[in-house]
Amino acid sequence: MLREYTIPKDALVGKTIIVTGGDAGLGRSSVQSFALAGAKVIIATQSLDRATSTKNEIMTIVAQKNAKGTVEAIAVDISSMKAVQVFAAKFLGRGEKLDILVNNAGVISRSNTKTAECFEVHFALAQGHFLLTLLLLPALKKARNARILTISSVAHSAISGIPYDNIYGGKVPNKQSISGAVKSYGVSKLADVYYSRWTAQQLKTTGITTYCIHPGAVSTGIWKIVPIAVRWIIKHVTIPVEEGARTYLYCAVDPEAGKESGLYYYDCAVKRPSEVGADDKKAAELVATSGKWLNIDVHSYFK
Repeated sequence: MLREYTIPKDALVGKTIIVTGGDAGLGRSSVQSFALAGAKVIIATQSLDRATSTKNEIMTIVAQKNAKGTVEAIAVDISSMKAVQVFAAKFLGRGEKLDILVNNAGVISRSNTKTAECFEVHFALAQGHFLLTLLLLPALKKARNARILTISSVAHSAISGIPYDNIYGGKVPNKQSISGAVKSYGVSKLADVYYSRWTAQQLKTTGITTYCIHPGAVSTGIWKIVPIAVRWIIKHVTIPVEEGARTYLYCAVDPEAGKESGLYYYDCAVKRPSEVGADDKKAAELVATSGKWLNIDVHSYFK
C-alpha cells in the first residue's frame, strides 16, 4: 500500500489543469481529485464520447460533495503531432493561464502501431506530450509556479537506449508481438524521462517545474493486450488506481515538491531513474532528434 495523499477541498479553486487521457484509469482518478479540490479541469483525450461520459460522472460527484470544480471534455489524439498543434492553438486562443499540465495518456498496443506521420505509436505519445508541453508554455508562463507532470513507468529501466531507426520512418511496424509492444511501451517511458529532465533544465529560471512519475504497478485498461490468465494475475498483484494516482496529486500541489524540478517520483517521493534514464546527454540527443523530425527549433520555445 502506498502512502496516503489527498488535496483539501477548495485548495485548487482558480486553478486550470489539463489532463491528457483523463477519461479512464489514473487520469480519471486525478481529474476527479482535482475537480473536488475546486479546479477547472480539461480532459484531453482521443474519444470525445468517453471523455464526455467521464465528465458527466465526475460532475455528478462534484455536485454531491458540494465542491466548486468543473470539468470540460476536448478530443485530441496525442499520438498525432498535427492534432496536438491544433489542440494547443485552440487552448492558447482562449487566453487562459494553465497552472498544471498532466501528460498522462498512454497505451500498449499490438495493432496500428505506425501512425499516419510514420512514428511508432507508443513513442508518438511521448513525443506528442513533449510537443504539447512546448506549445503550451505561453499559458504555463501566465500562471504562478506552474507544474508539468509527465507519467512514465518503471518499465523505462528495462530499456538500454532509444532505438531511433525503429521509432520513425520506414522500419516502424504496423503490428507488434506482445513482447514487442511491451518493449515499445518501455521505450516511450524512457523518452518521457528524457523529455521531462531536459525540459526542467530549460525552465530553471521561470518558476515552472517538471515531474516524471512512476505511479506503481496499477491494474488499468492499458494491459488489455495480454492474455486473460495474465490479466487475472496482474489484477491480483497490482494496486488500486486511486493509490497509484496519489503521486500525481503530490507532484501537482505539494509545497515540498514545488521546490524541486526534473526529478523522478514514486510513492510521493523522489526516486532515481535507471542509469540510462539519468543520462542527460542521451536526453539532449533525443530532444535534438525530435526537433529534427518535427522540423522545429526546440530551444526557441524557451526564449
